[in-house]
Amino acid sequence: MSLLEPNQKKTAFLRHVIGTLHVPQLFALPRKLEDLFEDGRALRRFTYLVTRAVKIDSMLPLFRPLLEGDGYTLLFRAHPFDPEVAAEGKDLSFKLVREVHYSLPFGFGERVISVLAAT
Repeated sequence: MSLLEPNQKKTAFLRHVIGTLHVPQLFALPRKLEDLFEDGRALRRFTYLVTRAVKIDSMLPLFRPLLEGDGYTLLFRAHPFDPEVAAEGKDLSFKLVREVHYSLPFGFGERVISVLAAT
């Protein structure tokens, strides 16, 4: 499993936690998704992509080339996924499979996990 975090300090913290917990096969990389997309070695390499706080309209088209044929994308969002808004006329090669709504503790609001399947 690879964790992408462009901020060097946050990547260092993630590496510390990974080492402290002795989690095998987990790596924290100081990179942006755009960098991974441009690296040809990453194409069709992932079964799942999990993300939060991204601009869907600009990032979702980058996800498909990184996923295996039957891969999934999980979006942690504040609002339900709207395929029409995300698409803006583009063929995204995804379909919405399911949404899971949940409440944050201490009254911090409602959130949703949108599960998208690659088509």
